[in-house]
Amino acid sequence: MTAVVGILNKRGIAIAADSAVTMTRDGNEKVENSANKMLRMSDACPVSVMIVGSASFLCTPWDVIIRRYRQKRGNIQFPTVQACIDDFFSYMLTEKIFFPEEIQRNYLRNMLHSFWDDAVCQVPDININEERVVTNKKQIVDAFHKRIESGIKFFHEFTPLPMYKDYTINQFKEYLDSMVDNLFARKTAVLDSPLFEEDDTFSNEYPKDILSEIKELFIEGFFSYMTYGYEYGKTNLIFSGYGSDEEYPVMIRVMVSHGFDNRICYYIDPEDIHAISDANPVAICPYAQTDIMDALLTGVEPHFFRNVCSISENMFNEIKKQLSIDCMSVEESEEIDAILNKVKLNDLTRKFKQYGKRILVEERRQWLKALNNYSVQDMANLAENLIAMTSFERHMTFSQESVGGPIDLAVITKNNGFTWLNRKSWYHHKDVGGRYGKFGI
Repeated sequence: MTAVVGILNKRGIAIAADSAVTMTRDGNEKVENSANKMLRMSDACPVSVMIVGSASFLCTPWDVIIRRYRQKRGNIQFPTVQACIDDFFSYMLTEKIFFPEEIQRNYLRNMLHSFWDDAVCQVPDININEERVVTNKKQIVDAFHKRIESGIKFFHEFTPLPMYKDYTINQFKEYLDSMVDNLFARKTAVLDSPLFEEDDTFSNEYPKDILSEIKELFIEGFFSYMTYGYEYGKTNLIFSGYGSDEEYPVMIRVMVSHGFDNRICYYIDPEDIHAISDANPVAICPYAQTDIMDALLTGVEPHFFRNVCSISENMFNEIKKQLSIDCMSVEESEEIDAILNKVKLNDLTRKFKQYGKRILVEERRQWLKALNNYSVQDMANLAENLIAMTSFERHMTFSQESVGGPIDLAVITKNNGFTWLNRKSWYHHKDVGGRYGKFGI
């Protein structure tokens, strides 16, 4: 887990990241405070990237990929931060060491099994008679179709992943090769063996003719599952800085999920593009574990606000009962009950949430107004302290210290480029104007 933040105004960007990384093995978790989550993308352009979520793409650590990119293409200037992002993902496809074919196929095979699990989890059990003949075949096929069709409809509500916009289902079938046939062969019922094993979805077996009827729709559903922005990403890459044609800073979050058939599944939500302009002069962008940062910026801890909203209906019921009890006469009580019964509790709860959110938005707006006049140094102090407060809360409360360790801190300006203000290091490096940091990155 992690916590990172970016603060932007017309003067520049301040970015901060903690160093905690959670490692899992055999169900056990270990937290270490040594992760490098903030790196420079280029020597020619003041662009950086922060890593949130999974530390690796398929089997390669992200910091290895980013450093290799800077080594190979760090001398190229890009007109915009978006152009740098596009070039970065294009470069990844050219380096087979990051994108081996075997790993791509293994990943797709795992996702195929995951989709099968989703597709069959609401399908009724097979009923067989004494002659071991399936008696509810149509019900099973219809349930499969309904489940997968609703899934396709759900996936298509999302934006197609950029690198798969021109990718056809025929190309997908060709790349799948025999994966679906092999999966269905494993799921084909053997009448001499139990059709189901308890609590094991992957052992569910179906007659061959049923699987044949659903095969095409199953592939279509899996195609939508893999090529639309449904997963949203196991890793978030937070790019920030300036392109050569950009006068004000930009921060863009890219959600990266996986890759197959020499294409990378990544997605950029338009709401995750923060471009400073006259219309939008400031931005505060916390990512990952944002609860403590949100508490400072809005005045209310998010968990507390959710709890208050959840009990609001009970609170209104108690008020209603108390009003009836406090009435002086039966007639007054009945009159008040008649009035209160016209009030819908759902409407009251919704209004309560709306007013609460309005207060939170206004409180955050006050911070944004103040940030308009912040110097780069002030923004850096705020960014560092937002991470430090999150780390302190995790340390003082009975929760996993998933935010902690040294805080990496940097600022990016149009004139001075990328400058380290604080960088963890296991050895002392002769710094050059703060640009490269103690670790030389």
